[in-house]
Amino acid sequence: MVPLPSIGHLTEGKFYLENHSESIGGPRKIVQIDEGKFGRRNYNRGHFVEGQLVLGGIERDTNKMFLVAVHDRSSQTLTDCMQQWVLPSTTIHTDCWIAYDRLGEQPHLCNLPWGLKIDFFRE
Repeated sequence: MVPLPSIGHLTEGKFYLENHSESIGGPRKIVQIDEGKFGRRNYNRGHFVEGQLVLGGIERDTNKMFLVAVHDRSSQTLTDCMQQWVLPSTTIHTDCWIAYDRLGEQPHLCNLPWGLKIDFFRE
């Protein structure tokens, strides 16, 4: 069994991520985006009930990345974070979560599900 980190370690980790994440992407760059919840299960059973939602992205060629804590998985929250952390003219691959549907409405972003095997670029 792996011990859970203390609150101090979690705070240090959040501070590190906020200060070492960087904007990624750009023309002809592919960025993979996903969100997840870091936490623990109630009595080690069932679905996660406690924890922190995190949105992350990684640039495929360079492994540059960002991780940011979010309050919810709403389309508005995810889109706002991506506008802050993903550079214009970036091709974004997602896991097709419904909240990512609004990415197509953003003029500087293109969204493709991870399963596609075609190259797509939009300026």
